[in-house]
Amino acid sequence: MTAAVAALHARSVPLDYGPDALEFDGSPTVLFDRPGLTLVGWGTALLVPAAEAAAALAAIPCDDEVGTLGSGPVALGALPFHDTFAGHLVVPRFTMGTSRDADGVTRRWATAVGPADVALPSTSELFDAVIWQYGTTPATQDTADADPAAGAGAGLADLSTLMGAAGYAAMVKDAVALMAQPEAVLRKVVLSRPIEVRLRGQLALSNVLRRLRAGEPNCTIFSMPVPDGSFFGASDLEQRASFTAYAIAAPQNLARVESDLREEIARARREPFTTEEVAAAKSGFRAERELRRTRDGSLAVTLAHYLYTGRTFAWDEELEAKVEKLTPAELQSAVERRLDPAHLVVMKAGDFAHATAKPAATPAAATGKGH
Repeated sequence: MTAAVAALHARSVPLDYGPDALEFDGSPTVLFDRPGLTLVGWGTALLVPAAEAAAALAAIPCDDEVGTLGSGPVALGALPFHDTFAGHLVVPRFTMGTSRDADGVTRRWATAVGPADVALPSTSELFDAVIWQYGTTPATQDTADADPAAGAGAGLADLSTLMGAAGYAAMVKDAVALMAQPEAVLRKVVLSRPIEVRLRGQLALSNVLRRLRAGEPNCTIFSMPVPDGSFFGASDLEQRASFTAYAIAAPQNLARVESDLREEIARARREPFTTEEVAAAKSGFRAERELRRTRDGSLAVTLAHYLYTGRTFAWDEELEAKVEKLTPAELQSAVERRLDPAHLVVMKAGDFAHATAKPAATPAAATGKGH
């Protein structure tokens, strides 16, 4: 792997104009489109195991005139849920990238990756290498704003499935019941059913992906190669939540602090919150978020994150309104279903040289927050 990576070099150049990155002809090798960033790649410069991708990319020298997220050599692919890093990623031979910042300013670039003993294309040659995938004329504003469903091409000839809607609903119900069991190991499941669609003509992948982007603006749109065609779709963007608790204590008190924290979580799972506790928590939650929005550093981090997720501060309003309506019973039910002390990841950092000293009578209290 090292020898192969060492034999490559790369170059990224800015493009003054270009088409909508999803208005390509034919089918690209890999495609990744999320709110604010689109990468479309053709050809394969390197196929690398996911676990080695970061090192492989770092080993490719690159003349990057763009210097933004997504420029330079990139590795794209679809990874399995099980044994994720056993999957492989593609480093495209040519990549076209498009990004849009918080002010709505669009940037375009092209990247070439090739053997180190072969000169990389010049700026004009690199532009030609990617633009021919889109026809000879870059998209105008009129075509960029056109209905992405127009000209969808192939019509539906037949649709069949071995599992009807009722069977799929039953499968979902069974999975939910398994995850709801007290000692359930299963925490997440992705269910599917095969549906075979026959078309009267050739599928225009570009039109389909643009329809997905229009219909699912907060999803990641993707297209990846598979042995008998392309694997494409739209994936919800990081649908997850996290719980974090932290404490500052003397090293000799850490075991006691961890034990107390787990005990508090266990108590929250079995005992309902009082009305007073919920009211105080809501007040603190609201005050913390309002204070965070008054601080430049926190505001900049939030804006950068929202650029990635495609959110605005309207999302904050909706979230805070939902929190205000929560009842003690709803909160206790959520904690009981979602927060399991057995699945906590505990990290400790500090000077443990004196950790064997006699513990203090009252350790520092732990504070926690979840989102």
